[in-house]
Amino acid sequence: MSEGQRSVSVRRTPDFDEDLAVLLKDGGTASDAVRHAVRLIAQAHRVVAQIEAQRDGKPVQVLSIGARTLYMRRKPSDGSDQRV
Repeated sequence: MSEGQRSVSVRRTPDFDEDLAVLLKDGGTASDAVRHAVRLIAQAHRVVAQIEAQRDGKPVQVLSIGARTLYMRRKPSDGSDQRV
């Protein structure tokens, strides 16, 4: 899939901008946030596919996935945001 850089176009709506702002509050770029969100959703699909494969293809409902290692890293803080 990585045949060089590819760009993705996303139609921005007020809801999208609001969600994006949540992901950007700790720093990072819009590209970082979109990659992060896609990775989380892809991980959920992988978990479902793995469970279904173990159940001979029977559909499952997954209510949560282990995503701790998928979270974006926060930039180091100088304490100013906590009034230190």
